[in-house]
Amino acid sequence: MTLLASQLMAMIWLPRVLADFERENPSIRVELVMEGAQRKADPDLAIRFGEEPHLVRHPTWLMGMSHVVMCRKQDLAHINSLDTLASYRLLDVASHAMGWTALMNHNFGPMHGHHLRLEIVDTTPLALVMASQGLGLAVGHVPVCGPLAESLGLEICPLIAKTPGPGNYYLEQPVNRPQRSAVLRLERALQDAAEISMRAA
Repeated sequence: MTLLASQLMAMIWLPRVLADFERENPSIRVELVMEGAQRKADPDLAIRFGEEPHLVRHPTWLMGMSHVVMCRKQDLAHINSLDTLASYRLLDVASHAMGWTALMNHNFGPMHGHHLRLEIVDTTPLALVMASQGLGLAVGHVPVCGPLAESLGLEICPLIAKTPGPGNYYLEQPVNRPQRSAVLRLERALQDAAEISMRAA
């Protein structure tokens, strides 16, 4: 069967989840297609993302997201105030509704007197990789970014509180197509894995 998902979901959270699913269901193979890929896909199941608040009540809601600041373990001891945080390059993904400016304003109010050294990067995975190399601090989304942050040895900076939303992932099956038992099994496995990830985040 074919599963369609956003870049962030497909690159970071889904690989381990799908590997576990295929190991437990050896007769089922899942082809993962990333949104925006060149190849055409007629997915049996899609993981959609939206920022509308009502999606938290979607009948096939999968997970929400919270925003955190991620850095190397050796940087944690130095980031003990807004002044020290502002001395780092802050890796910002322009397409995200909750970037550095919004995150800081949400937690501390208007940042008068603090000049933020923002650097625009293309994607969250790139920001996390750069943070792991000591090139700045990144905003990560949990639980989706958890597996990549863990593999890169990144830690969550406690100076800025975990900030909920906006954004929810939900499952969508194509209309006017008979439901296959394998698709329903994958849907249930994704919901179970998401619940575990949300509890751990």
